[in-house]
Amino acid sequence: MKYSNEMLAVINQLELKPENVMYLTIARSYLRRIVEGTKKVEFRSVTELYLKKLINVNSKGEVGDDKPITHILLQGGYSADSPRVLVEMTDWFIKDTDIRNNSDVVREKINRNVKAEAEAEGFTDNDEYLALVLGEVKYSENFKE
Repeated sequence: MKYSNEMLAVINQLELKPENVMYLTIARSYLRRIVEGTKKVEFRSVTELYLKKLINVNSKGEVGDDKPITHILLQGGYSADSPRVLVEMTDWFIKDTDIRNNSDVVREKINRNVKAEAEAEGFTDNDEYLALVLGEVKYSENFKE
């Protein structure tokens, strides 16, 4: 990943290591909402790809500890000048299709604002998803009005 000098300065100021930052592409409309503060949760499908970004898995496929991710670098496109946002990730969890299978902790997290945002993005109680709970936007770049 190539960072702009400004992004690199913020990453260094926050004392982030490569293992602390997860990179994801995202639609620009969602990226704009994150910058504006109206989108506080990024939803993803529960896939091996995303789970391996969050959890250590050994060569035998055995699941280990969570990775030390504290921030997400979201990019709205694939070109070098695509808009980017570095945002804190305060939490993450998986919402199971059967809410009864979720732990009390996950059920509590779903009830705190996540359910409303999930519904606004088209999810129902019958859907499974990975919820990445976002915190403060630390830096944004390449947004054109």
